[in-house]
Amino acid sequence: MANKRTKSDKAQRQANQLEKRADTHPEQTPKKPKAREDFSQAAARIVREATEQK
Repeated sequence: MANKRTKSDKAQRQANQLEKRADTHPEQTPKKPKAREDFSQAAARIVREATEQK
């Protein structure tokens, strides 16, 4: 017959689960934002590509 879990058993089990998750998922390092081209850079690139094709 199964034993009923007490509050302390439940708390210990939750702590163990959180610890396992922390071990399997390394801390996330903040990613550097990708360099986005501004409007003038995009326009220059489009013009350059258009002139190269002709």
